[in-house]
Amino acid sequence: MKVDITSTRGVITSNVGSGVSIDGVAHQNAAFTGRWEDWHGVPHEGTGPAELSYETYRNTGFYMTFFRHNQRDALFVVYQMSHTWDVGSSVRPHMHVIPMANVSGSTIFSFAYAWAAVGDTFPPSSGWFSGSVTSSWSPDDQYKHKIIGFGTVTAPTSSAESTILVFKCERQADTYSGSKDHGTAAANLALLDLDVHYQRYQAGSINEWGDNPGSQ
Repeated sequence: MKVDITSTRGVITSNVGSGVSIDGVAHQNAAFTGRWEDWHGVPHEGTGPAELSYETYRNTGFYMTFFRHNQRDALFVVYQMSHTWDVGSSVRPHMHVIPMANVSGSTIFSFAYAWAAVGDTFPPSSGWFSGSVTSSWSPDDQYKHKIIGFGTVTAPTSSAESTILVFKCERQADTYSGSKDHGTAAANLALLDLDVHYQRYQAGSINEWGDNPGSQ
């Protein structure tokens, strides 16, 4: 027997097929389908002239990393997608920051990314996607928790649980050049986190290594 619980018609039963669904979605997935979640990756900083500044936030004694406006600081992040992910759906990488200068101006970040499911060939630079994003700041934004979005990233058709997304962002020459009032003056954009929003489909995979072919 097949049972469908709907928000408009109540409980509908049928002798054709089997299983239980809620508004047309299998009951195992109904509570998760389309729900958004944060996914955090493993960050790595650049080295030499691309290294971020590591120093205290204001007078708190709490250390953060800061992008400088006068050098091309770079950050590299590896995301291994969750077994709760709606496999193949797009994700939205973004960065949580704190503008530190009491001025108006814009920051510019270039970015590039690539995907690889288990068994895929990890591509050379010609197989990466790239872009840039400009964010405008005003004096009122100083010390506030803000977000820089990098748009929507489309997953490859080979996606599966544990597919890897690698993401690089790099600050470019920009007009947000006001000084921080402590520490390194040019280090005027604090980094809090860089994560992706993704849509869930299930509580987790039935099989340990995933239920999709590309996860094996």
